[in-house]
Amino acid sequence: EYHTDLETIGGWTDQSSDDKMAASDFLFVPPTTCSFGTDNYLGFLHQMSKIRIDIKNEGVVTGADPSEISVSIGDASDNISIWGRLNPLLINPGSGKFSGLTAREDLPKGCVLPCKVTAASGCISCYEALLIRQDFSGKKMIIVSFNGKNYSYIPETGQPEAIVNGGYSRVYNVVVNNLGLSVS
Repeated sequence: EYHTDLETIGGWTDQSSDDKMAASDFLFVPPTTCSFGTDNYLGFLHQMSKIRIDIKNEGVVTGADPSEISVSIGDASDNISIWGRLNPLLINPGSGKFSGLTAREDLPKGCVLPCKVTAASGCISCYEALLIRQDFSGKKMIIVSFNGKNYSYIPETGQPEAIVNGGYSRVYNVVVNNLGLSVS
């Protein structure tokens, strides 16, 4: 989708299928001069952070039916940023990694329903989502629902896994315990 308003990008809360997740991606091409009669290349940069949540076949969910487990990023209190703004001045086309898409705290927040993907070895289920660059310190980041109970993970300030950056991918290995989630 072409955006003319780089101040309001996002709103991607339902990423529960491959198509919906793909439609939530945001690529940006810095201004590029193209000359007629020569090869011209556009350097597309991913602005979203991809996270993968691997629910290990351990703890409370050992041997459970994967259909009985659900995962969200953020919670019903609408605590995470789903809207961002693009600042092209922050883009470093040389690295292809740094994101100029940053969270807008002044717009409504939400939670994200991730896409269930093929389970990795040793996992009961796995999920992926694309998120706007933001800091999850002190916020319910990962919520696993199983057997009528919600288990959550809240990263502490200063933990590297609390920050999701555009153009990068991070895997969270999750064990559901009686007292909550163990995340590495």
